[in-house]
Amino acid sequence: SCFSLYCEARYDLMKDLFLKEIGQILENGESFESRVRAAILLMIEVCEMESECFVSFFSAGSDKNYVSTVRSSPVFANSICSLLEDLALLCYEQIRPLVLDCSQLDILCDLVHMVKMEIVAGDVVKRSRFGIGFRS
Repeated sequence: SCFSLYCEARYDLMKDLFLKEIGQILENGESFESRVRAAILLMIEVCEMESECFVSFFSAGSDKNYVSTVRSSPVFANSICSLLEDLALLCYEQIRPLVLDCSQLDILCDLVHMVKMEIVAGDVVKRSRFGIGFRS
């Protein structure tokens, strides 16, 4: 479908740049927790921008009925979800080796706490503030 082709093209265009940015963040001299936080926040920001770009690309200049029809299409949802999952996987693949190499339990615990409280809980607060629903 045109949605899938769009997502494949966007992924191919941005993959190398995204990996370069994540790599630079993770090589930074800051604390391990700060580097992981920055990498995850970059991934979230890129995913949000890609979601907005995707919707605007397929609905620009269209009437509201067409936009609703396109947005409710399972192909539309599956395509954008696949793109965002691929971006998240790139970030995961860069962070995972660093986590596996870390042998200090207190740093790993701090990292888990940071992801749980700042990233996941922060996303819940952000979603509820903007009225975005959750998928079940």
